[in-house]
Amino acid sequence: MDTKSKLHVDSRPRQRAVPTAIRHFRGGLASASTVVPQRMDVTSVCETKRKPKVVVIGSGLAGLTAAITAAESSADVLLLEKNDKLGGNSAKATSGINSVNAKEGDTPERFIEDTKKAGHQVNDPGLLELLAEKSTDALHFLHDRLVSDASESGGTVNELSNAIRGGGHSIARTFRFPPDSETGRPVPVGWTLVSTLERHLRKLPNAQIMSGMEVTGLVTNKDQQKVTGVKAHRTSDDTKASDSASVKVESIDADAVILASGGFAASEGLLHRYAPKFAQLPTTNGAWATGDGLEIATGVGVATRDLVHVQVHPTGFLHPSRPRERSVFLAPEALRACGGVLISPTSGKRFANELLPRDKLASAIFTHAQPLRAWLSARDRDSENDKENKESSDSSSKEESQEMAVAGMLLSEKTVEAFGHNA
Repeated sequence: MDTKSKLHVDSRPRQRAVPTAIRHFRGGLASASTVVPQRMDVTSVCETKRKPKVVVIGSGLAGLTAAITAAESSADVLLLEKNDKLGGNSAKATSGINSVNAKEGDTPERFIEDTKKAGHQVNDPGLLELLAEKSTDALHFLHDRLVSDASESGGTVNELSNAIRGGGHSIARTFRFPPDSETGRPVPVGWTLVSTLERHLRKLPNAQIMSGMEVTGLVTNKDQQKVTGVKAHRTSDDTKASDSASVKVESIDADAVILASGGFAASEGLLHRYAPKFAQLPTTNGAWATGDGLEIATGVGVATRDLVHVQVHPTGFLHPSRPRERSVFLAPEALRACGGVLISPTSGKRFANELLPRDKLASAIFTHAQPLRAWLSARDRDSENDKENKESSDSSSKEESQEMAVAGMLLSEKTVEAFGHNA
Protein backbone atom coordinates (compact mmCIF):
# COMPACT_ATOMS: atom_id res chain seq x y z
CA MET A 1 0.00 0.00 0.00
CA ASP A 2 1.31 3.45 -0.89
CA THR A 3 0.01 6.38 1.13
CA LYS A 4 0.99 10.00 1.46
CA SER A 5 2.16 11.18 4.84
CA LYS A 6 2.73 14.59 6.30
CA LEU A 7 3.75 16.28 9.49
CA HIS A 8 1.19 17.44 12.01
CA VAL A 9 1.24 19.14 15.34
CA ASP A 10 0.22 17.72 18.72
CA SER A 11 0.03 20.09 21.68
CA ARG A 12 1.04 17.57 24.33
CA PRO A 13 4.45 18.80 25.60
CA ARG A 14 7.12 16.18 25.03
CA GLN A 15 8.40 15.98 28.56
CA ARG A 16 4.86 16.04 29.82
CA ALA A 17 4.32 12.73 28.17
CA VAL A 18 5.30 12.04 31.75
CA PRO A 19 1.99 12.34 33.61
CA THR A 20 0.89 14.50 36.45
CA ALA A 21 -1.35 11.55 37.32
CA ILE A 22 -4.23 11.87 39.73
CA ARG A 23 -2.89 13.40 42.88
CA HIS A 24 -4.08 13.28 46.45
CA PHE A 25 -5.56 16.69 47.11
CA ARG A 26 -7.05 18.77 49.90
CA GLY A 27 -9.47 20.71 47.83
CA GLY A 28 -8.67 23.00 44.96
CA LEU A 29 -7.24 22.20 41.55
CA ALA A 30 -5.52 19.07 40.36
CA SER A 31 -4.65 17.85 36.90
CA ALA A 32 -4.58 14.53 35.11
CA SER A 33 -2.68 13.96 31.88
CA THR A 34 -2.62 10.20 31.53
CA VAL A 35 -3.76 6.94 33.08
CA VAL A 36 -1.99 6.42 36.42
CA PRO A 37 -4.77 5.79 38.93
CA GLN A 38 -4.10 6.12 42.65
CA ARG A 39 -6.33 5.77 45.67
CA MET A 40 -7.63 9.18 46.74
CA ASP A 41 -7.67 10.32 50.34
CA VAL A 42 -11.19 11.70 50.15
CA THR A 43 -11.45 12.20 53.91
CA SER A 44 -8.92 15.02 53.69
CA VAL A 45 -10.95 16.98 51.17
CA CYS A 46 -13.72 18.01 53.50
CA GLU A 47 -14.10 18.06 57.25
CA THR A 48 -17.87 17.45 57.20
CA LYS A 49 -19.44 14.02 57.03
CA ARG A 50 -20.94 14.49 53.59
CA LYS A 51 -19.23 12.98 50.61
CA PRO A 52 -16.73 15.26 48.91
CA LYS A 53 -17.72 16.41 45.43
CA VAL A 54 -15.19 16.18 42.64
CA VAL A 55 -15.72 17.89 39.27
CA VAL A 56 -13.71 16.49 36.36
CA ILE A 57 -13.38 18.62 33.24
CA GLY A 58 -12.75 16.56 30.12
CA SER A 59 -13.67 13.00 29.14
CA GLY A 60 -10.59 11.61 27.48
CA LEU A 61 -8.71 8.69 28.99
CA ALA A 62 -7.28 10.91 31.73
CA GLY A 63 -10.64 12.43 32.66
CA LEU A 64 -12.48 9.11 32.65
CA THR A 65 -9.77 7.49 34.76
CA ALA A 66 -9.80 10.37 37.23
CA ALA A 67 -13.59 10.22 37.49
CA ILE A 68 -13.64 6.45 38.03
CA THR A 69 -10.85 6.61 40.60
CA ALA A 70 -12.56 9.38 42.56
CA ALA A 71 -15.96 7.66 42.43
CA GLU A 72 -14.50 4.34 43.53
CA SER A 73 -12.89 6.23 46.42
CA SER A 74 -16.38 7.24 47.63
CA ALA A 75 -16.49 10.78 46.27
CA ASP A 76 -19.50 12.16 44.40
CA VAL A 77 -18.24 12.83 40.89
CA LEU A 78 -19.49 15.08 38.12
CA LEU A 79 -17.75 14.78 34.77
CA LEU A 80 -18.24 17.69 32.35
CA GLU A 81 -17.60 17.39 28.62
CA LYS A 82 -18.20 20.20 26.12
CA ASN A 83 -18.80 17.83 23.19
CA ASP A 84 -21.91 15.72 22.80
CA LYS A 85 -19.82 12.55 22.81
CA LEU A 86 -17.14 11.52 25.28
CA GLY A 87 -13.57 10.57 24.44
CA GLY A 88 -11.81 13.65 23.06
CA ASN A 89 -8.52 12.95 21.33
CA SER A 90 -8.10 9.75 23.33
CA ALA A 91 -10.82 8.18 21.19
CA LYS A 92 -8.71 8.96 18.11
CA ALA A 93 -5.53 7.30 19.44
CA THR A 94 -4.54 4.20 17.48
CA SER A 95 -1.01 3.09 18.37
CA GLY A 96 -1.28 1.97 22.00
CA ILE A 97 -0.17 2.78 25.53
CA ASN A 98 3.39 2.61 26.85
CA SER A 99 4.24 0.44 29.83
CA VAL A 100 7.28 -1.33 31.22
CA ASN A 101 7.49 -4.67 29.38
CA ALA A 102 8.92 -6.94 32.07
CA LYS A 103 8.49 -10.05 29.90
CA GLU A 104 11.15 -8.67 27.56
CA GLY A 105 13.52 -7.69 30.37
CA ASP A 106 12.36 -4.08 30.48
CA THR A 107 12.66 -2.06 33.70
CA PRO A 108 11.38 1.31 34.98
CA GLU A 109 14.97 2.56 34.89
CA ARG A 110 15.27 1.70 31.20
CA PHE A 111 11.93 3.36 30.47
CA ILE A 112 13.13 6.48 32.31
CA GLU A 113 16.41 6.56 30.40
CA ASP A 114 14.68 6.25 27.00
CA THR A 115 12.24 9.02 27.91
CA LYS A 116 15.04 11.31 29.11
CA LYS A 117 16.82 10.91 25.78
CA ALA A 118 13.63 11.63 23.83
CA GLY A 119 12.93 14.62 26.09
CA HIS A 120 16.47 16.01 25.77
CA GLN A 121 16.98 15.66 29.54
CA VAL A 122 14.49 18.41 30.40
CA ASN A 123 11.91 15.98 31.76
CA ASP A 124 10.47 16.49 35.22
CA PRO A 125 12.28 13.77 37.25
CA GLY A 126 9.44 13.19 39.70
CA LEU A 127 6.76 12.86 37.04
CA LEU A 128 8.99 10.71 34.87
CA GLU A 129 9.64 8.33 37.75
CA LEU A 130 5.90 8.16 38.44
CA LEU A 131 5.18 7.40 34.77
CA ALA A 132 7.64 4.54 34.61
CA GLU A 133 6.94 2.96 37.99
CA LYS A 134 3.14 3.19 37.68
CA SER A 135 2.89 2.24 34.01
CA THR A 136 2.26 -1.43 34.79
CA ASP A 137 -0.48 -0.45 37.26
CA ALA A 138 -2.07 1.67 34.54
CA LEU A 139 -2.10 -1.28 32.17
CA HIS A 140 -3.67 -3.48 34.88
CA PHE A 141 -6.28 -0.80 35.56
CA LEU A 142 -7.33 -0.87 31.92
CA HIS A 143 -7.17 -4.65 31.69
CA ASP A 144 -9.44 -5.10 34.71
CA ARG A 145 -12.10 -2.83 33.17
CA LEU A 146 -11.81 -4.59 29.80
CA VAL A 147 -12.33 -7.97 31.49
CA SER A 148 -15.26 -6.68 33.54
CA ASP A 149 -16.87 -5.12 30.47
CA ALA A 150 -16.55 -8.32 28.43
CA SER A 151 -17.89 -10.40 31.32
CA GLU A 152 -21.01 -8.28 31.65
CA SER A 153 -21.68 -8.19 27.92
CA GLY A 154 -20.82 -11.82 27.30
CA GLY A 155 -18.30 -10.80 24.66
CA THR A 156 -14.66 -11.63 24.05
CA VAL A 157 -12.05 -9.82 26.13
CA ASN A 158 -9.92 -7.36 24.18
CA GLU A 159 -6.43 -7.59 25.64
CA LEU A 160 -3.59 -5.12 25.24
CA SER A 161 -1.29 -8.03 24.50
CA ASN A 162 0.61 -6.92 21.39
CA ALA A 163 3.78 -5.02 22.27
CA ILE A 164 5.46 -3.00 19.52
CA ARG A 165 8.55 -0.83 19.58
CA GLY A 166 7.64 2.81 19.03
CA GLY A 167 9.89 5.69 18.12
CA GLY A 168 12.51 6.57 20.73
CA HIS A 169 12.08 3.31 22.64
CA SER A 170 14.89 0.77 22.99
CA ILE A 171 12.44 -2.09 23.51
CA ALA A 172 8.88 -3.05 22.55
CA ARG A 173 6.72 -1.42 25.23
CA THR A 174 3.81 0.11 23.34
CA PHE A 175 0.87 -2.19 24.06
CA ARG A 176 -2.07 -2.45 21.70
CA PHE A 177 -4.85 -4.84 20.74
CA PRO A 178 -4.07 -7.54 18.18
CA PRO A 179 -6.02 -7.31 14.90
CA ASP A 180 -9.55 -8.68 14.98
CA SER A 181 -9.37 -12.49 14.75
CA GLU A 182 -12.25 -12.70 12.27
CA THR A 183 -11.73 -9.71 9.99
CA GLY A 184 -8.02 -9.06 10.45
CA ARG A 185 -8.76 -5.38 10.85
CA PRO A 186 -6.99 -3.27 13.50
CA VAL A 187 -8.91 -2.82 16.76
CA PRO A 188 -9.10 0.94 17.53
CA VAL A 189 -7.14 1.26 20.77
CA GLY A 190 -8.34 4.66 21.95
CA TRP A 191 -12.00 4.23 21.07
CA THR A 192 -12.14 0.78 22.67
CA LEU A 193 -10.58 1.98 25.92
CA VAL A 194 -12.66 5.15 26.12
CA SER A 195 -15.95 3.39 25.41
CA THR A 196 -15.13 0.71 27.99
CA LEU A 197 -14.35 3.25 30.70
CA GLU A 198 -17.42 5.30 29.82
CA ARG A 199 -19.68 2.29 30.27
CA HIS A 200 -17.98 1.55 33.60
CA LEU A 201 -18.37 5.11 34.85
CA ARG A 202 -22.05 5.27 33.92
CA LYS A 203 -22.74 2.25 36.14
CA LEU A 204 -21.30 3.91 39.26
CA PRO A 205 -24.19 5.31 41.35
CA ASN A 206 -22.18 8.25 42.69
CA ALA A 207 -20.96 9.45 39.28
CA GLN A 208 -22.78 11.73 36.86
CA ILE A 209 -21.84 12.66 33.30
CA MET A 210 -22.96 15.89 31.65
CA SER A 211 -21.98 16.20 28.00
CA GLY A 212 -22.58 19.33 25.95
CA MET A 213 -21.40 21.42 28.91
CA GLU A 214 -18.64 23.94 28.34
CA VAL A 215 -16.72 25.16 31.37
CA THR A 216 -16.04 28.88 31.06
CA GLY A 217 -14.30 29.61 34.33
CA LEU A 218 -13.18 28.46 37.76
CA VAL A 219 -14.78 29.71 40.95
CA THR A 220 -12.37 30.58 43.75
CA ASN A 221 -12.56 31.86 47.30
CA LYS A 222 -11.99 35.57 47.95
CA ASP A 223 -8.19 35.46 47.93
CA GLN A 224 -8.05 33.02 44.98
CA GLN A 225 -6.12 30.50 47.05
CA LYS A 226 -8.60 27.69 46.53
CA VAL A 227 -10.82 26.58 43.66
CA THR A 228 -14.35 26.01 44.96
CA GLY A 229 -16.22 25.18 41.77
CA VAL A 230 -16.71 25.90 38.09
CA LYS A 231 -18.86 28.03 35.81
CA ALA A 232 -20.38 26.25 32.83
CA HIS A 233 -23.15 26.47 30.29
CA ARG A 234 -24.73 24.13 27.78
CA THR A 235 -23.10 24.34 24.37
CA SER A 236 -26.55 24.18 22.75
CA ASP A 237 -27.21 27.62 24.25
CA ASP A 238 -24.51 29.05 21.98
CA THR A 239 -26.55 28.40 18.87
CA LYS A 240 -29.87 29.42 20.40
CA ALA A 241 -28.77 32.71 21.93
CA SER A 242 -28.54 35.83 19.78
CA ASP A 243 -25.94 37.34 22.11
CA SER A 244 -23.61 36.07 24.85
CA ALA A 245 -25.66 37.78 27.55
CA SER A 246 -28.50 35.36 26.81
CA VAL A 247 -26.39 32.27 27.57
CA LYS A 248 -27.31 30.78 30.94
CA VAL A 249 -24.18 30.18 33.00
CA GLU A 250 -24.41 27.73 35.87
CA SER A 251 -22.20 27.77 38.95
CA ILE A 252 -21.29 24.29 40.21
CA ASP A 253 -19.74 23.90 43.64
CA ALA A 254 -16.92 21.42 44.17
CA ASP A 255 -14.45 20.38 46.83
CA ALA A 256 -11.94 19.64 44.09
CA VAL A 257 -11.69 20.29 40.35
CA ILE A 258 -9.59 18.10 38.07
CA LEU A 259 -8.57 19.57 34.73
CA ALA A 260 -8.24 16.87 32.08
CA SER A 261 -9.29 19.02 29.16
CA GLY A 262 -6.53 18.27 26.70
CA GLY A 263 -4.20 20.37 24.62
CA PHE A 264 -4.40 23.33 22.24
CA ALA A 265 -3.26 22.10 18.82
CA ALA A 266 -6.57 23.23 17.28
CA SER A 267 -6.07 26.79 18.56
CA GLU A 268 -4.03 28.85 16.13
CA GLY A 269 -4.04 31.66 18.66
CA LEU A 270 -2.37 29.62 21.41
CA LEU A 271 0.03 28.03 18.94
CA HIS A 272 1.09 31.47 17.73
CA ARG A 273 1.57 32.48 21.37
CA TYR A 274 3.60 29.50 22.56
CA ALA A 275 4.98 27.74 19.45
CA PRO A 276 4.67 30.08 16.46
CA LYS A 277 7.03 27.98 14.35
CA PHE A 278 4.43 25.22 14.16
CA ALA A 279 1.29 27.34 14.00
CA GLN A 280 0.66 26.63 10.31
CA LEU A 281 1.07 22.86 10.46
CA PRO A 282 -2.11 20.77 10.37
CA THR A 283 -3.17 18.76 13.41
CA THR A 284 -4.69 15.36 14.05
CA ASN A 285 -6.32 16.78 17.18
CA GLY A 286 -10.06 17.28 17.05
CA ALA A 287 -11.52 20.77 16.58
CA TRP A 288 -12.31 20.75 20.30
CA ALA A 289 -8.61 20.87 21.33
CA THR A 290 -8.59 24.63 21.88
CA GLY A 291 -6.83 24.86 25.24
CA ASP A 292 -9.95 25.73 27.24
CA GLY A 293 -8.53 24.29 30.47
CA LEU A 294 -5.35 26.29 30.05
CA GLU A 295 -7.26 29.50 29.52
CA ILE A 296 -9.58 29.11 32.51
CA ALA A 297 -6.75 27.99 34.80
CA THR A 298 -4.47 30.92 33.96
CA GLY A 299 -7.51 33.15 34.36
CA VAL A 300 -7.38 32.57 38.13
CA GLY A 301 -3.61 32.75 38.40
CA VAL A 302 -2.62 29.11 37.98
CA ALA A 303 1.03 28.81 36.98
CA THR A 304 2.00 26.99 33.78
CA ARG A 305 5.18 25.39 32.48
CA ASP A 306 6.65 23.83 29.35
CA LEU A 307 4.00 25.22 26.99
CA VAL A 308 6.64 25.95 24.36
CA HIS A 309 7.38 22.23 24.04
CA VAL A 310 4.77 21.44 21.42
CA GLN A 311 5.26 18.03 19.86
CA VAL A 312 5.17 17.53 16.10
CA HIS A 313 4.02 14.02 15.26
CA PRO A 314 5.93 12.95 12.13
CA THR A 315 3.15 11.43 10.04
CA GLY A 316 -0.44 12.20 9.07
CA PHE A 317 -2.42 11.30 5.96
CA LEU A 318 -2.64 13.86 3.17
CA HIS A 319 -5.95 14.01 1.30
CA PRO A 320 -5.02 14.62 -2.37
CA SER A 321 -8.07 16.78 -3.07
CA ARG A 322 -7.86 18.71 0.22
CA PRO A 323 -4.12 19.10 0.84
CA ARG A 324 -4.39 22.24 2.96
CA GLU A 325 -6.89 20.96 5.51
CA ARG A 326 -6.30 22.22 9.02
CA SER A 327 -7.31 18.88 10.58
CA VAL A 328 -5.93 15.63 9.16
CA PHE A 329 -6.17 11.93 9.92
CA LEU A 330 -3.31 10.42 11.90
CA ALA A 331 -0.89 8.03 10.23
CA PRO A 332 -0.12 6.33 13.55
CA GLU A 333 3.29 5.48 14.86
CA ALA A 334 2.18 1.85 14.95
CA LEU A 335 2.32 1.82 11.13
CA ARG A 336 6.02 2.64 11.32
CA ALA A 337 6.54 0.36 14.32
CA CYS A 338 5.04 -2.51 12.31
CA GLY A 339 7.38 -1.87 9.40
CA GLY A 340 6.12 1.12 7.41
CA VAL A 341 8.91 2.79 5.41
CA LEU A 342 9.11 6.51 4.56
CA ILE A 343 10.12 7.34 0.98
CA SER A 344 11.24 10.67 -0.48
CA PRO A 345 8.90 11.74 -3.30
CA THR A 346 11.85 13.25 -5.20
CA SER A 347 14.49 10.51 -4.90
CA GLY A 348 12.22 7.54 -4.32
CA LYS A 349 14.55 6.38 -1.55
CA ARG A 350 14.19 5.77 2.17
CA PHE A 351 15.72 8.68 4.07
CA ALA A 352 15.49 7.99 7.82
CA ASN A 353 15.09 5.43 10.56
CA GLU A 354 11.32 5.42 11.09
CA LEU A 355 11.76 4.63 14.81
CA LEU A 356 13.77 7.72 15.68
CA PRO A 357 12.34 9.92 18.44
CA ARG A 358 9.52 11.99 16.98
CA ASP A 359 11.34 15.32 16.90
CA LYS A 360 14.33 13.79 15.09
CA LEU A 361 12.17 11.98 12.58
CA ALA A 362 10.12 15.13 12.01
CA SER A 363 13.35 17.04 11.37
CA ALA A 364 14.44 14.41 8.87
CA ILE A 365 11.11 14.70 7.05
CA PHE A 366 11.40 18.48 6.92
CA THR A 367 14.91 18.05 5.44
CA HIS A 368 14.41 15.21 2.95
CA ALA A 369 10.73 15.22 2.06
CA GLN A 370 9.12 17.64 -0.38
CA PRO A 371 7.58 20.92 0.83
CA LEU A 372 3.84 20.95 0.22
CA ARG A 373 4.01 23.87 -2.20
CA ALA A 374 6.62 22.13 -4.33
CA TRP A 375 4.69 18.85 -4.22
CA LEU A 376 1.47 20.58 -5.30
CA SER A 377 3.28 22.41 -8.07
CA ALA A 378 4.83 19.20 -9.38
CA ARG A 379 1.53 17.35 -9.16
CA ASP A 380 -0.44 20.03 -10.92
CA ARG A 381 2.24 21.36 -13.24
CA ASP A 382 0.26 20.51 -16.34
CA SER A 383 -3.18 21.17 -14.89
CA GLU A 384 -5.31 24.28 -14.96
CA ASN A 385 -4.86 24.58 -11.19
CA ASP A 386 -1.16 25.27 -11.53
CA LYS A 387 -1.52 29.05 -11.47
CA GLU A 388 -3.71 28.96 -8.35
CA ASN A 389 -1.24 26.73 -6.53
CA LYS A 390 1.66 28.98 -7.47
CA GLU A 391 -0.16 32.03 -6.15
CA SER A 392 -0.92 30.33 -2.85
CA SER A 393 2.69 29.16 -2.78
CA ASP A 394 4.00 32.69 -3.20
CA SER A 395 1.69 33.95 -0.45
CA SER A 396 2.52 31.27 2.11
CA SER A 397 6.26 31.56 1.45
CA LYS A 398 6.20 34.89 3.24
CA GLU A 399 5.25 33.17 6.49
CA GLU A 400 8.02 32.35 8.91
CA SER A 401 6.37 29.24 10.35
CA GLN A 402 7.35 25.71 9.38
CA GLU A 403 5.75 24.41 6.20
CA MET A 404 4.27 20.94 5.91
CA ALA A 405 6.40 18.39 4.09
CA VAL A 406 5.16 15.49 1.96
CA ALA A 407 6.62 12.00 1.75
CA GLY A 408 5.39 8.55 0.81
CA MET A 409 4.87 5.58 3.14
CA LEU A 410 5.26 2.02 1.88
CA LEU A 411 3.60 -0.86 3.73
CA SER A 412 4.59 -4.44 3.03
CA GLU A 413 2.13 -7.32 3.32
CA LYS A 414 3.89 -8.28 6.55
CA THR A 415 3.36 -4.76 7.93
CA VAL A 416 -0.32 -4.78 6.99
CA GLU A 417 -0.73 -8.20 8.60
CA ALA A 418 0.88 -6.97 11.85
CA PHE A 419 -1.02 -3.65 12.00
CA GLY A 420 -4.33 -4.86 10.60
CA HIS A 421 -5.92 -5.12 7.16
CA ASN A 422 -7.53 -2.16 5.35
CA ALA A 423 -4.84 0.06 6.88
